[in-house]
Amino acid sequence: MLPDFIETNQSRLLMGETLNFLLPYFEKQTLVPFRMVPVEETLNTDQIRIQMKLKNFLLGMLIDPVDFILDRESGKVTEIHGPTILPDPYSRKKTTMVDTEIYYTYY
Repeated sequence: MLPDFIETNQSRLLMGETLNFLLPYFEKQTLVPFRMVPVEETLNTDQIRIQMKLKNFLLGMLIDPVDFILDRESGKVTEIHGPTILPDPYSRKKTTMVDTEIYYTYY
């Protein structure tokens, strides 16, 4: 879902545009406003780093942004680093905030 959104809007992000969007938070039955912000510095010139941040300033101070690393040539997301909400394995009705490191491989 998010990797497709980023790949579709890659040219806008490369021009420095900040993208605003909503994501569902099913447990609370609400939509949460986020923004995607291109970040200049990357360790590798073949990569692009995009940060997803909460639009709410106060909540944004409590929750770290999520970093998406893209391959500059293909525009595909190769890595995701940061917090995410996953189902709690001990309770079917709760979720848990987890700090993740996700790596994609394309064939």
